[in-house]
Amino acid sequence: MAELAFGAIGAVAAAGTAMPALTAAAIGISVGSALFPGLVSPKQVIGKINETQIQGASQGASIATVFGNESRVAGNIIYASGLRERIRKSGGVKRPRTETGSYTSTFAVLVCNGPILKIRKIFANSDLIYDNTGSSLVLDKAINPDNLRVYLGTETQDPDPALLAVFGESCPAYRDRVLVVFEELGLNPYGQTYPNLTFEVDAGACDLQSLCEEVAKMSGLEPDQYDFSDLEPIAVRGYVIDGRIELRAIFEDLARVYLVDFSEFDGKIVGIRRGGTASLTIPWSDLGVGLGTAQLPRWQCTRKQEVDLAGEYSLTYVSRDNNFEKIPQTATRPTRSSQQQRAFSTLAILSNNEARQIAYSNLFADWMARTTHEAALGSKWLRLVPGMPVMLDANGLEKRVRLTSIIYEGASTISISAVEDESSVYTQSVLGGTVVSDPETVNTGSDIVARIFDIPWPTGTGFTPRKSGSYDQVDLFYFVGASDGNPTVWGELLDTVSTFGLGRPLLRKNAWSDYIGLARNALAAASEFVIDRTNTFEVDMAFGELES
Repeated sequence: MAELAFGAIGAVAAAGTAMPALTAAAIGISVGSALFPGLVSPKQVIGKINETQIQGASQGASIATVFGNESRVAGNIIYASGLRERIRKSGGVKRPRTETGSYTSTFAVLVCNGPILKIRKIFANSDLIYDNTGSSLVLDKAINPDNLRVYLGTETQDPDPALLAVFGESCPAYRDRVLVVFEELGLNPYGQTYPNLTFEVDAGACDLQSLCEEVAKMSGLEPDQYDFSDLEPIAVRGYVIDGRIELRAIFEDLARVYLVDFSEFDGKIVGIRRGGTASLTIPWSDLGVGLGTAQLPRWQCTRKQEVDLAGEYSLTYVSRDNNFEKIPQTATRPTRSSQQQRAFSTLAILSNNEARQIAYSNLFADWMARTTHEAALGSKWLRLVPGMPVMLDANGLEKRVRLTSIIYEGASTISISAVEDESSVYTQSVLGGTVVSDPETVNTGSDIVARIFDIPWPTGTGFTPRKSGSYDQVDLFYFVGASDGNPTVWGELLDTVSTFGLGRPLLRKNAWSDYIGLARNALAAASEFVIDRTNTFEVDMAFGELES
């Protein structure tokens, strides 16, 4: 018997699960005995396509498998150092004493299975903090670029230095896993706790043939057990398999979204695009074979009533145009008879236009399929495959139909069932509505600020001031600039008066300490060197922390 594969595939497709911190994870998708006898599937929870957008830190969590160049996933925290507290004290003497705490942490997030091309964006509590979509990487002002490391899940990546320092030689490199490590990330902007992180992933250009073949391979199937070559022209923007998902559910989802059929034929899964060319014609003279033995009708046509058809079709999807939020698109067909509504959800990442066009294609395809044709054929038509479009000569009236099942009634007789089909149904041009998402920008900090410091002459600079013919006097000071988006301090040593009446740079320094602040009061003068245990002064820090 050959029929659409959804009636036969009953095994579970299970994505990988995250093991305890610093242990490898595994992926397994299996096709069970309903399709290929002898394969055994473990007991699993099945039947629901999961959607994960919440940050986790748990053992046994699934590891997402990402297809296409536009997907967003929430990873799983596999290591965290805990909160490191720093206390800033201020006040005293005539002012109230206050203590302000700040917190940092080092942690690692397992994002998805690799390899991928790159992490395009990272969001913390919905705020964009990492943007790798332009000509150069842009980071949030609170992130030190040396303390953020991205591993793309290659087979040659090395263990992260921060994890290696904690776990030593037993630290794995998480090869074939995408890993992002945040070292000493400041948590104050996120309410002094770990932010909810999501990652926009580019796994490379993908078509439906490649996606289906990879899923089949993860299932343990051999190449001679499937044929998806007809699906190669269909582009996949993005698709995420996350959690333990029934293989049948994956194929049903792909069939609705990409308007294809999956058939089981001679022990092999075959993918067929809808709307293709009907290259075969079944003549009227070939209908009705075996009437004397199998008692099959020569040809029979039935038509559903409108009350049994849907007047509205709704598709909920991950919207690329709306910051990867889950939103619906609805297609309607005004009719007085039908009050039914149909809805389904998908793991696919789609544009708003694509989603609404898919909803309308499914709605119109259902209305086309209200007319069913059944007939008996001889063994010369054994090459027919469910899902294939053919032309059927129905007593002089030629109809384009799509085969839905083929049943072997005897040694030389088959019974076919088909629904009416039209290629134009699958090419819709309706628009999906206005994009409502806000533009995504990284907070890179404010403009550069300048400060002049009244401090002693620095030692060890290698520069000695001296008069020359071009100077009326040499009066030196520091000119220091900094940005709150970049904690690196830089500056120049200038003379106040020169031949040109402007400050002239005499010494330049680009790698000073990254701790800078402003003293609010001065210490009392001392007549000799003493350890002062009485006087205090207060410092407002622009960035960095004073040790004492």
